[in-house]
Amino acid sequence: MTKAMTRSRSLFPFGPFWDEFFKSDFGVAPASATQLRPALDVSESEDAITVSIELPGLGKDAVQVSIEDGVLTVTGEKKSSEDRKDDSFHIVERRYGSFSRSLTLPTTVNPDQADASFEHGVLTIRLPKHEQVKPKRLEIK
Repeated sequence: MTKAMTRSRSLFPFGPFWDEFFKSDFGVAPASATQLRPALDVSESEDAITVSIELPGLGKDAVQVSIEDGVLTVTGEKKSSEDRKDDSFHIVERRYGSFSRSLTLPTTVNPDQADASFEHGVLTIRLPKHEQVKPKRLEIK
């Protein structure tokens, strides 16, 4: 007969630290159940830093992007449909409400030349780097 696992016993061989680590979304504190926190990716190339944020169900008019004092901020609001107000729901997993994501930008980017595009529910912000920080290749003579 198998022994039931008690609450004090760890799920992982390295103890309670790992239990908490995996419960907390790989070391990042989970957003509250009522808070919207759109997923984002940040990538870097030789010329720019690109931020992509998933915003399904939103249009570009529901989102604002600003850069102030070296901080990129994306805010918006996902509203529930008014025509479904009288419906009786059995399961509600979609989240609605306002959100805000902020990222401190490195000094290598030129915010004056940043641009943003919105396609298929994904906001993409391209932040070009200053000319003096781009890698320079020298020709060997």
